[in-house]
Amino acid sequence: MVLADLEGHDSARADAAFGRDKRRSIGLERRGQLERIREVFGSGDPDGVDDVRLRVLYHVIGYVHEQKWREAVDEVRRWLLSDARQEHREWREAHLNMERVHATPLNWDALFLPDRHAIAAMTHQRRAAIDIASDYLTGQGSGLIPEEETTYPNPYQDLWIVDPVDPKHRGEHRAGGNLVVVPTIGPAYAAGTSSEPLTAETVGMIGPPDLEWDFD
Repeated sequence: MVLADLEGHDSARADAAFGRDKRRSIGLERRGQLERIREVFGSGDPDGVDDVRLRVLYHVIGYVHEQKWREAVDEVRRWLLSDARQEHREWREAHLNMERVHATPLNWDALFLPDRHAIAAMTHQRRAAIDIASDYLTGQGSGLIPEEETTYPNPYQDLWIVDPVDPKHRGEHRAGGNLVVVPTIGPAYAAGTSSEPLTAETVGMIGPPDLEWDFD
């Protein structure tokens, strides 16, 4: 009887831990999505940053059922993509087109989709992007290689950002050195660095999660 009670207690604790981990994983993805929306619609537009819908969503990231979350994000999407916001979208597109090497149409809806759906709709998939980046690095005579863990999608701009790694020092932070951009149109090219990664191409990128964040 005692052993059965202990096993039941351990099982309940394991279930609770699994539930916390799952909520945290969902919360990290949702937080990343909200940050990308704010990045795109907030720069140069205070109304985008202060939108009450976004503020509310930040407080319920890890607790809302998936369907309710999608409905709430869709409401934000309808407002931010409304005719009243057209001026900001035109400003953002012009700003990015001046800085990007290859200006492709922006996919505004991708910002409001679950990550897996946004990534699935991209022209290049991860494996193809890695192969293109590998060919670019080889052509540059670089000893660095692309890896899946450091290859990041940007569905908003329909391109991939690759932070290549030194095969002799896997898992170590690489100070300096260019990132590789794999666009939909045109060849791969270098932009930014691993130390200063923020470039026009990273706006809207689905990057690594902020593991220091905790919704509890």
